[in-house]
Amino acid sequence: SSAAFNLLMGYFLVHSVKLNRYVKPILIPLFIVSMIITFNRTMLICLVCFTGLQIFEALKTRSRRIKFALLSLIIMLPCAVMLRFVFDDLWQVMVFQFTVGSGEVSLSGREQIWSKAIEFISNNLLFGKNSFKWYVEIGGEVFHAHNSYLQLLATNGLIGLLLYLSFIFFGINKKNYKYVLPILLSGAAQYSFGWGVSLVDILLFYYLFSSESTPHLWKKPSLKKQSLPNDASDGLHELLPVKSILITSEKGV
Repeated sequence: SSAAFNLLMGYFLVHSVKLNRYVKPILIPLFIVSMIITFNRTMLICLVCFTGLQIFEALKTRSRRIKFALLSLIIMLPCAVMLRFVFDDLWQVMVFQFTVGSGEVSLSGREQIWSKAIEFISNNLLFGKNSFKWYVEIGGEVFHAHNSYLQLLATNGLIGLLLYLSFIFFGINKKNYKYVLPILLSGAAQYSFGWGVSLVDILLFYYLFSSESTPHLWKKPSLKKQSLPNDASDGLHELLPVKSILITSEKGV
């Protein structure tokens, strides 16, 4: 899963940083193919979420990218139908991988880990494990919570979790939301963020800090009346007498 999310973060970077116009069209398909090959379910859901947010942004701004978004949908839908009904063997392999061989969507044993985490949290709600990472031993193996929210809650308690999430909530804006929201979504099924220092954490805070000047997503931009700078206003006052002289001279003529 770590390799899959590293690929997803690389895909986000390709979209968010300025690259040579010939390099980006090469990197984007490479990242998409690599992510599909890894077939991490949570990562693929986050990829779909990110793509949907991109399409939403293109529709909202009515930019030229809307043509690309609509063209992508037109191409993807027939490909999905063809994959389902024409290449049935390949479809069965994908279903097998997505359901981890069970034939139905499962949580891969996470429900047992989550129940242990919830049991610990119920007994240590406010402060958790006092900021020491929470782990549980099941069948001789040690696991983390496989859920960023449960892990943060068990490690830092309710107070720490609320402080952490409020910082993220108030940092989301119109520039970074399409990167931050898929990362937050990934935390529901993976321990993807909240490690402290990881690639996902670094990029999450990079997007939050690098977009401070952008209008906040939850607030309407305020229209403030802008006054002229001192040098501009002084120059304007100097021009006014000249204009009045010209008017009086024209009347005299």
